[in-house]
Amino acid sequence: MVSHPSVASTAVRLNDGHGSFGPVTRYPVGLKPSFIAVGDFDRDGHLDLAVSDAGSSDVSVLLGRGDGTFAAARNHRISQWSPGLPGTSNGTFSLEAADLTANGILDLVTANSASNDVSVLMGNGDGTFQPARTYPIAARAGVGILPFAMSLGRFGDARAPDLVVGGGHSVTIMRNDGHGAFRSVGHYFVGFDIACTKVADLRGNGRMDIVATGTGTLNAKVLLGNGDGTFAPGQNLSSGGFGPQCISIDRLRGNRNLDLAVVNSGSPSGAGDLAVFDGDGAGHFALAATYPVGILPWASSIADFNRNGTPDIAVADTGVPAEVSVLFGNPDGTFQPQIVYPM
Repeated sequence: MVSHPSVASTAVRLNDGHGSFGPVTRYPVGLKPSFIAVGDFDRDGHLDLAVSDAGSSDVSVLLGRGDGTFAAARNHRISQWSPGLPGTSNGTFSLEAADLTANGILDLVTANSASNDVSVLMGNGDGTFQPARTYPIAARAGVGILPFAMSLGRFGDARAPDLVVGGGHSVTIMRNDGHGAFRSVGHYFVGFDIACTKVADLRGNGRMDIVATGTGTLNAKVLLGNGDGTFAPGQNLSSGGFGPQCISIDRLRGNRNLDLAVVNSGSPSGAGDLAVFDGDGAGHFALAATYPVGILPWASSIADFNRNGTPDIAVADTGVPAEVSVLFGNPDGTFQPQIVYPM
């Protein structure tokens, strides 16, 4: 499934179970759809979709019917910002779904660039959500501003997930009080304009770490978790291309170490590429290979699409026309040339 900012819809292709994808089905959503979150919002055993609509400052929720189709979207207002002018963005960008209160019900949280805050929509467990509650990001001296990227993770002894929000040249840690309310507790300068953040235990020590990507020469940064909600500087590295966007983290080589897949929106050839980094299990990464993908790639997802026990990668390309590039994995951690699916 893919959302595209230039089209007010979400496109879905169903996997046939062998790594091939069927025809496109489109579902209308709000203006400038940006991020998609997947979860069982009504607890009926079927996957549902939530889409952040940057141009209309809302979230579209589409409930799954269990047969690969979805009901019409219901839109949930995020902020009171007036709809943006044509071709502009209104500020609701990154979107995550998680159980923010440990009550077994999925909630939604968005990062809102225009208003410099995050919004929480508490789930009711039936596919509906309560009105958005907004929590400001404490900004100072150019950090903690223009939130765009966001990830969830449990830091320290938290029983419910906390937030990592990336914006400007820093990441901000926002602590969850256990009831779905968030407050800023720390900023970490990374030195570039952030496009994406991800949280994972990169060292296998039970402590969550952060990886961020953005503009610049050394355009990827690792922050190592101390286990108490604070972080120490880690490795600075090049993303292996130009204009890095989203990151995916998984075990790509069949060992215990987590690896990185970074989507670069540009490359020396002018097209985008996917850069794969091998992890050493200690929070350090080395560029292993780059793979051509489509025009203006934006995001990626790792899964075993053909059910052969080897991770594969799908990349959303936001050029015109929009496409998805699927790269099937080999047992040695390398990937086959892309197969392109128009969206």
